[in-house]
Amino acid sequence: MLYVKYSMMSSLFDALTEAPRSEWQPEAPPCLDGINEVCLDTETTGLRWWEADQPIGIAIYYGNKTQYLPWGHAGGNLDEATVKRWAQRELRHKHIVNLNIKFDIHQLRAWGIDLEAQGNTVSDVGHYAALLDDHRQHFSLESIAQDHLREGKHVGLDKSRMAAYHAGDVAAYAEQDVKLVHDLKTIMLPQLAKQDLMRVKALEDKVIYVTAEMEKNGAPIDGELLERWIVESQKQLETILWQIAREVGFQVNPDSPKDQERVFRHLHLPLEYTAKGRPSFTDSVLKAIDHPLIKLMRRAGKLMSLRSKYLVNTKKAMGADGILRYALHQLRAAKDDFTDIGEAGTVTGRYSSTAIAKDVGCNIQQRMKAAKQRLSFGFEEDDSSYDDEIFLVRKLHVASPGKKVISSDMDQCQYRIFASYANNPKVIQAYRENPHLKFHDYMFDLISPYADLSYRQQKDLDFAFLFGAGLTKMAFMMGHITSAEADDIRRQKDYNSPKLAKTREVKLIFEREVPEVKDLLETAMHLAKPECDDRCQPGDRLHRMHRHRGYVRTALGRRGRFPDGQRLHKAFNFVDQGTEADYMKTKMVEVHETQRAGELDVVLRITNHDELVVDGDREAARKLDKILNRQSFPQLRVPLTWSTGVGPNWAQCEAVENNYTTADGGIIRT
Repeated sequence: MLYVKYSMMSSLFDALTEAPRSEWQPEAPPCLDGINEVCLDTETTGLRWWEADQPIGIAIYYGNKTQYLPWGHAGGNLDEATVKRWAQRELRHKHIVNLNIKFDIHQLRAWGIDLEAQGNTVSDVGHYAALLDDHRQHFSLESIAQDHLREGKHVGLDKSRMAAYHAGDVAAYAEQDVKLVHDLKTIMLPQLAKQDLMRVKALEDKVIYVTAEMEKNGAPIDGELLERWIVESQKQLETILWQIAREVGFQVNPDSPKDQERVFRHLHLPLEYTAKGRPSFTDSVLKAIDHPLIKLMRRAGKLMSLRSKYLVNTKKAMGADGILRYALHQLRAAKDDFTDIGEAGTVTGRYSSTAIAKDVGCNIQQRMKAAKQRLSFGFEEDDSSYDDEIFLVRKLHVASPGKKVISSDMDQCQYRIFASYANNPKVIQAYRENPHLKFHDYMFDLISPYADLSYRQQKDLDFAFLFGAGLTKMAFMMGHITSAEADDIRRQKDYNSPKLAKTREVKLIFEREVPEVKDLLETAMHLAKPECDDRCQPGDRLHRMHRHRGYVRTALGRRGRFPDGQRLHKAFNFVDQGTEADYMKTKMVEVHETQRAGELDVVLRITNHDELVVDGDREAARKLDKILNRQSFPQLRVPLTWSTGVGPNWAQCEAVENNYTTADGGIIRT
């Protein structure tokens, strides 16, 4: 009875919403002479712009008026060709604003309107919200509008079937969206200006087209190799699991903690426990055990993860055209109740990635670097002799026919920024003498005469300082204590534990040799504290230099805020990663503009934190390398250099030759 009642109500709703509204008639497309900016939002048949979905109407806000221009609804339409000619003529060279404007760029391109080619500049109010609140979690129009305007979207329409509605039923909904965008822009732009965020806003605006271009192109996959690896990896996994079962006498699932514990007890191996008293079988625990069966079990776990995340999932996620797609996100965003896809990002402005739509595409930033994958399987990072055995993920990524894959990496970018801000004269001079200098090499030569540590421990020490790690975390990272010992120290708050003595000694040596680092980290933490209050000590050295203000800034002024006064140890790391994001995006814009001008023949594919991947030939690789190594932030004391390679796939890019200087004669690459 309930089902029948629901069906009747649903049918009645459909009948009401799909009934022609003869009283509503669309206005003719407007003349936009004298209008420089338009808020614009497309209504579409769906999210899959790369397949068959296309726009069916455009809502605009211009001057102080809203209007809906429909052509693909069940009724109440304008002539589609007329609206398209209007868009080509009247929108040309306008500044266009929306939330998630990237989606409109994709949809309009699929419809035959290339906004970038028409000279349109674009902005995204979602980016404004992220820049004004780097801790914001929800980025739907509903969420942002409720927070800033105390007003929301119109409700009652099913967005998955917009074409089934009469245009008159959609008009108010669509026009409300663009009005909200306009009102948000009006409120937020003065706030951005007041906080000196307009330079960052301008950069994020320019990057929108670059991001849309990479999403449009996607990444070609070697389908034949993928199919072969799926079969071969399954055979390899079955062989390993059979070997384990033969030795212990029972079937083992390497992902099951119960099976792992059973194997440990069968072999009489000691168990390591978490702080909650559960047996721990993390990779670091398994890696430390020198037993052939545990090594096999770890290998089986690696293979299972590889198959699930990268092989089987790639086959599932890629399109029939052999292209693997992904969404790239410029700024922080998180899935919430109001979004269709959901984004994820970082507060620092670095790119993040997710699937492009539900069950379509992947997080492209999870595609492991070759060196990291080799290390994870227990081989040396430069040892390529086992690559086929471990199914090197990046080998699957190839270029378009007739082209090569070009990969450009920033050289230890975060450490170069770290050194630039610390401004130690010896370190700065070392970079001037050798622009190729590796930070870890320099620090190892500086610290090792006074401390007993390996090169791997030096890298961990440098990383710990950069990320503001505490002494206990630093000791664990360097291998001076186990995970269980670190948990015990934290639980008992025994920070004077003898187990930390060696780490404390190494830390003091580092701070003695590069004293500027301690001052840098303390200054960043001081600035990040909320504004001064009665508890502030006016006589404090740092207080005399800088007042508390609750935030730190990157090279372009991007803000990292600490409103609750917590996690202050991450203050400089925000400056470092945020400056890296500023620089990465600046160089991507330069590459895109050079490409658009016809001076660089490449196809943009992927940005992966500090890496840019494109298609091209060896000559294009040289030109790209030169553009990237041309310094763009003169305020940094250490040059940010790039290494560029070209090859048949993403994993096998060999370095290109380069020998040139910057405009002022300073050698960057030799």
